[in-house]
Amino acid sequence: FREIVRDEEFRSGQLDTGFISRFNERRAAATHEPDKEEQDIAMIAASIHYAKLRKQAAAGPQVSGDHQSRWQMSGRKSLLDGRNVIQADKRLKR
Repeated sequence: FREIVRDEEFRSGQLDTGFISRFNERRAAATHEPDKEEQDIAMIAASIHYAKLRKQAAAGPQVSGDHQSRWQMSGRKSLLDGRNVIQADKRLKR
């Protein structure tokens, strides 16, 4: 949106239904095309990152100290609350 607002055609008010396509064409023409070396470096970095993520996933979640996620604590609390309701109901029926 910032690029559109800065666009000279937009600022001059020359808007019609073809504005966006012309804007995108100008934008594509001005976009830097990475050279082969930049593409290779990006591919290597992405591969290293992917391998690191796979290694972490295979190792399982790492929980440090007493930290638990709020999702886990909420789920466990709900489970315990449900069990307490069932046990109380059984006691009342006796």
